[in-house]
Amino acid sequence: MGMAGIRTRIRTAQRFVSQAMLRSAATVGARLPEPARTRFDLPTSVPWLEPTEDQLRAWAVAMPLDYQAWCFHHGFVTGEQWRSQRRAALDRPWEDVPLISILTPVYDTPVDFLRECVYSVMAQSYPYWELCLVDDASTDPATLAELDRLRDIDPRIRVERLDTNLGICGATNAALAMAAGEFIGFLDHDDRLAPDALHHVAGAVARDPRVDVIYSDRDMLTPKNVRTMHTLKPGWAPETLLSGNYLFHLTVYRRSLIVELGGYRAAYEGSQDFDLALRVSERTGRVAQIPHVLYHWRQHEGSMALLPESKPHIFAAGIAALDDALARRGLAGRAEENPLMWRGSYRVRLDHRTVDAEIVRVDDPAAYRDTVAGALARTTAEALVVLGPGVEPEDETSIAELLVWLQVPDVAGVTGRVVSSGGWLRHAGLVRSPDAVPLSVYEGHRRETPGYLAMTVSHRNVSLVHPYVCAWRVDMLRRAGGLPEAFGGPAAMLDASIAVAPIGRLVYHPLATFVSDDPGFSPSAWPDDERERLAAARAAELHDEPYYHWAFDRESEASILYVGAPSYPVDWSPPA
Repeated sequence: MGMAGIRTRIRTAQRFVSQAMLRSAATVGARLPEPARTRFDLPTSVPWLEPTEDQLRAWAVAMPLDYQAWCFHHGFVTGEQWRSQRRAALDRPWEDVPLISILTPVYDTPVDFLRECVYSVMAQSYPYWELCLVDDASTDPATLAELDRLRDIDPRIRVERLDTNLGICGATNAALAMAAGEFIGFLDHDDRLAPDALHHVAGAVARDPRVDVIYSDRDMLTPKNVRTMHTLKPGWAPETLLSGNYLFHLTVYRRSLIVELGGYRAAYEGSQDFDLALRVSERTGRVAQIPHVLYHWRQHEGSMALLPESKPHIFAAGIAALDDALARRGLAGRAEENPLMWRGSYRVRLDHRTVDAEIVRVDDPAAYRDTVAGALARTTAEALVVLGPGVEPEDETSIAELLVWLQVPDVAGVTGRVVSSGGWLRHAGLVRSPDAVPLSVYEGHRRETPGYLAMTVSHRNVSLVHPYVCAWRVDMLRRAGGLPEAFGGPAAMLDASIAVAPIGRLVYHPLATFVSDDPGFSPSAWPDDERERLAAARAAELHDEPYYHWAFDRESEASILYVGAPSYPVDWSPPA
């Protein structure tokens, strides 16, 4: 689409950035300058690229076949959609269009990868962006020549070169010093944005102008440029973040917040994104999720995406970032790599502490509400532990682990993992369902099954505790209204889980492991009459599941991913 006769205004910095300023900004703890923002009119000669239908289709090619089908139904932008998004952006008042600065450090990047990376920004349907490329003292003549070419093709592309190599943190901080945008996005020099990525980011800002952090789903690009290995993320989940940087790509931050925090810290080089996300999470809860795949992380020889072992320092830096976060938050414990998962997955081992807790045993499911509500009313304890029929701790640490996350501020309740004596998963987190029969993720799979995004073996936020294995902070459960009289069975605890959401979060903790062979443990065995009343009373809340992606079916295997019970029958008892 040409620019003749169209005048658009964006905010940008009208200044030159010297090498001294770049080096200063790259120094850890340096005060990053606020940009001088003025309006200016983009010249009509700007090459406003419009991707062709063939290019858009090529960027949607994916594997395996189920993901390919899903991409064309839900992740494919047609030319008409792209043009509609562009028109909508151009028609918005100047005051309503945020300038988004994309920061990309460059070092000896293969030209084909760099060119595609930059093209993916130029081909954005949302036009109010700037791309800050900082060359980290590259030595490859081809990379340097390409940067010289890029400098002249679009005034929104800004290129600076460092005299000495400062590493990812230093180069990114230098790009941050150049940036004029209100919002900052990070794009690796060999990766690619979806053509509507910034359109969705701007939409998130329009919906909530106070938002500080915006993140989207991502997938990977194979060496043959085929999309694969999707990461469809949960909603904002502070405790899930302590299991690893699930926000990772695409993440956009309000610039003032990053400046306030001093940008990237070189001590955490390799896990600098994780360290930044942890620090930001301590400053704001104004986080918006975009549940669409907007970032494509490239796999190639020597890349972290293809060969995690190629950069082992990353994982030590991740542990250090977590340990530092625990110290800042006053939580005694330590971080470690999760031995059950791939590199880059972590778990936090919080120290056990003495907790005044009362354990409530529910022997009769029909008397569930009366038993638990009675204990809640009379207890003087700090915490209440509820165990249902036939549920027993797997070892002497199970109760202590169930209680340990209650020391985290704003955590109201914790639920544990339950396995059968035969080694099958009975509970690894519940998912809300409109029919009020919660989906018990991976129930019926072997206990060692990690699940999608390691959900069975990672501590993470959930929207419901399992009524038969949970621990509560007494004060928060009381503030939420306790257990409603409308339900006599376990549905009363599901209702309480929903009621507590405005004041406290819930956590699934896999190290708190319990054993049960009771057939009545599964949600499908709970009373139908209570289920129907709960479905009617909590219809809106049950439809809205914050920690389970919309693309995942909550009822059947006819979806991109189903994490419920397998289609074959399971005998919970141990083998003969």
